[in-house]
Amino acid sequence: MQNPTYYISVDIEGMSGFGAGSGTEFDQILLREHITATAAGLKDGGAGRLQVKSFHGMPNGLPEYLEQIPSTSWDDPDLPSIASDCKGLILLGFHGLEPECAFGHSYHHPYLMLNGERVGEITVQIYLAASKGIPTILIAGDGHAVLEANRICGSIGSVNIRKGIKKNEGDMDRRILAGIREAALLAAQSSVPIPKLPSHFCLEIPMRSRKAAILLERAGYGPRRNGNQVSYEASGFGDIYRFLTDSFKASIEAATAG
Repeated sequence: MQNPTYYISVDIEGMSGFGAGSGTEFDQILLREHITATAAGLKDGGAGRLQVKSFHGMPNGLPEYLEQIPSTSWDDPDLPSIASDCKGLILLGFHGLEPECAFGHSYHHPYLMLNGERVGEITVQIYLAASKGIPTILIAGDGHAVLEANRICGSIGSVNIRKGIKKNEGDMDRRILAGIREAALLAAQSSVPIPKLPSHFCLEIPMRSRKAAILLERAGYGPRRNGNQVSYEASGFGDIYRFLTDSFKASIEAATAG
């Protein structure tokens, strides 16, 4: 493929540093340095078009060749504008779940249960990309994020940025940034299969309030509620993803209503 496209999805809690995710100036440095290292490695490996989307905003000073993708819709907060001709998804700066991980959460929820497995944002993004025919080729984040990605994808490129056991595990490490660049280069030159999607999905969401759970249960396609937990089953991941994004809207509506 000439000038292949790659998509970099960015979080911050899986990156090394002090107070990650608190919106400080140092957070912006963390984001810029990790995104730049990833993009440079992909370019070294022959990438053409590079798209980047971040859960924590875009820092100043990114390379001009990066196409910055805004996340403005609750209908597609994870991988907006990703297209089927994309050669690979890179997950950068992602984290695991509590209690093993200090920053653990899954969007608005403490965790998700997908087909009986406790999962986070990583699994959702890998399956979302796979449903569009796109493989995940690199995971760079805390140790729990790497394990979660490898459970689904098998042996893909990975960089363990931090252990993820404590919120404060040290300053940014230039050796790790160099490792991310090298891993991105190798990922761009590799051939990674698309993860096999299950034939059936059951997503269970522990909502943080009864009000949010009731709002989600009222969705017209048949979610079921048991206390604060709401579940939905479907054969396609697109339907499951709609249920998940509806849970975000229900959480926000319940919190706004007070």
